[in-house]
Amino acid sequence: MAVALPRCPHDPPHPPICCPAELKDAAKRFSRGGVSHYLTLTLDEAEALLYVGAREAVFALISWEAPVEKKAECIQKGKNNQTDCFNYVRFLQSYNSSHLYACGTYAFQPKCTYIVKTSFGGVAFEDGKGKCPYDPTKGHTGLIVDGELYSATFNNFLGTEPVILRNLGPHYSMKTEYLTSWLNEPHFVASAYVQESAASSTGDDDKVYFFFSERAVEYDCYAEQVVARVARVCKGDVGGARTLQKKWTTFLKARLVCSAPEQQLHFNRLQAVFTLGFPVVGAPPNLHCPCRGDVDVSAICRYHILEVKKAFEGPYKEYREQAQKWGRYSDEVPSPRPGACITDWHRQNGFASSLELPDNTLNFAKKHPLMDEPILPHRGRPLLLKKDANFTQLVVDRVSGLDGTIYEVLFIGTGDGWVHKALNLGAHVHLVEELQVFEPAQPVESLVLAGRKVSGAAGRGWGPRRRAVSPHCHLPACPCPRRSCSSPARASRWPSCRWPTAAATSPARTASSPGTRTAPGAATPASASAPRASTGKGVPAGLPVALRGPPLTSAAVSSRRSQLVQDVLSSDTRACTLPQVAKQGETRRRVEPGRWGRVTGAAGHVAREVTPQGHPRCCAPPS
Repeated sequence: MAVALPRCPHDPPHPPICCPAELKDAAKRFSRGGVSHYLTLTLDEAEALLYVGAREAVFALISWEAPVEKKAECIQKGKNNQTDCFNYVRFLQSYNSSHLYACGTYAFQPKCTYIVKTSFGGVAFEDGKGKCPYDPTKGHTGLIVDGELYSATFNNFLGTEPVILRNLGPHYSMKTEYLTSWLNEPHFVASAYVQESAASSTGDDDKVYFFFSERAVEYDCYAEQVVARVARVCKGDVGGARTLQKKWTTFLKARLVCSAPEQQLHFNRLQAVFTLGFPVVGAPPNLHCPCRGDVDVSAICRYHILEVKKAFEGPYKEYREQAQKWGRYSDEVPSPRPGACITDWHRQNGFASSLELPDNTLNFAKKHPLMDEPILPHRGRPLLLKKDANFTQLVVDRVSGLDGTIYEVLFIGTGDGWVHKALNLGAHVHLVEELQVFEPAQPVESLVLAGRKVSGAAGRGWGPRRRAVSPHCHLPACPCPRRSCSSPARASRWPSCRWPTAAATSPARTASSPGTRTAPGAATPASASAPRASTGKGVPAGLPVALRGPPLTSAAVSSRRSQLVQDVLSSDTRACTLPQVAKQGETRRRVEPGRWGRVTGAAGHVAREVTPQGHPRCCAPPS
């Protein structure tokens, strides 16, 4: 199938490229011999410290290997001793100010432990079932909210029991039903905590959202269809008294639509999710989701959380036995509304918790977890489309221009080791730069924003060859640092370079840095009790800090905004070194002020190719 994508007139076909040689001085890389699969990144902003979870290690630095006897048991159960029977750290987050909480596959026998931040030693082991998958290739997501762990994983050795589960903390464990109408072969991708109780006029509860792709059951088609989903549960859910005992009573899910109807492209495989909040507590956040379709095209779609809430408050979908097909539920809905959080209305009517909900409400919730209306992206179309790309990760930052205008900068990881930088100008998104951060090509599996830096970890490598892959890289947020930010005038116009020196955070300490902390051996069981979690309320996920420039006149504001946009659309007028191009028998020359082109001779004529909008290619693309 051939698909021709029309090019947006504002998008440069070849944005500036930074190759590994250009990033040598600006990027900080870390890898350890014999260690691979750097999958998990956790930033401790208070200590300006980046923790990295890998295969059999947590860096900053601690060794956490699966014991020999556990590996032997894993092999006896038929697993691969070269890839499966290790401890892959799949969950790593700060539990409180003094401890981390980490979970690993532990040679197909999941274990979790508390890690003391000061000594970097383990406090105690505990069962990791329901907190971490057995199989390192399975999708997983989780987060800690007020000392409670919310996880989406697989609950058995065979990987056939998907579950969204809450444990730790004061409440007893809660989980989803083992029904295909609830979860059907899901691939879990991300989770987000949203404080919807803040500034709520109805006394609404906080929510935890889970993002995944799964095999759809509601469509009449012979081929299996995978769709993107978002599900949510309420933080105060404690299950039902008789029906749904210790099961979620507020579990609902809806389809996330990401499509380009004019090209008949549908992107159903969710790759990552980034939740971008507003600098006002209680303001609803936006969701940015990179998706992949059945053709070699990737897209990023943006959703507003209010649209997600609207879908969960809309009609339900049900399976009609007589017709043997799915359709919208059109009969009367029980009261209180199934799947709803406990609000002031519930409390005023005698339903202080989910334990007091009537059985007809709970039975309906059990049979109708799927909502009928899909969630459409902002403006009904993707924010960004890119052909011949496999988007794997995404982080979004808000930065301030000189005029105080807030811009969104997108950092997009790809399956072949590149990070694309894009600037959202409102009406369209400009892909302004490409950085090759991992060579040879390896998937970018993790990205995290750390002040002025973007940290990325290379991929999992779970393909047919199951290769061991690797390093971690720490990037500056400025575009092509040696080229684009070296000029003070240019740096002041590019939003990401607009941070004052005093606001920069320290680079993360890793094993290659003087600040590394090392524990001599693996964490071992201890009699020390588990630490207490912080109980203070968090802030909405993804809250940025926007730095504003000095006050300007309206004329200056207009002029500098135009200057910023023009800077994004124009080229760097300094020469680029292109040894790869010369090797291919081509030469580059400056064909007009502010523009570069390729001049090639063939069959007695000269063709001149000018890069639109003057974007230079500072390295030839990889062959």
